[in-house]
Amino acid sequence: MELTREKVADILDVIRKCIGENTEDIKVDYENTGSDIICGITNEYLSDMLSLIVDNNITVTGQVEDLYRCPCCGYKTLTELYNKDEGTGYCVCKYCNWEDDGATDEKEYRPINRGSMIEYRDNINYKRITKWII
Repeated sequence: MELTREKVADILDVIRKCIGENTEDIKVDYENTGSDIICGITNEYLSDMLSLIVDNNITVTGQVEDLYRCPCCGYKTLTELYNKDEGTGYCVCKYCNWEDDGATDEKEYRPINRGSMIEYRDNINYKRITKWII
């Protein structure tokens, strides 16, 4: 079976609504709806996940969004990079929660993140399944 990314987003949105917000065992980002749920997630990951859910071979097709690499964890999760001159950026990484503020020194304490990149990296759960393009 072949599904488009848009159809996958619709399916995941229905699953999210069925689960409800009172479930402790399942973590779902309730702020996102529709295609925001799968933004930047590889088609291979989505195919594997849905194949396991329905116990059938699913192939997800469509264009994966172009994202930028987080300066802290290195995963492509940011929709834009910090740009001091244009006043843009400040995206928060969906993987490590680092807010891109233009920092380049890993050891420097960043007030907006309440720590350094090294401290953030020490707290990341590296056992998560990698669903973003590296």
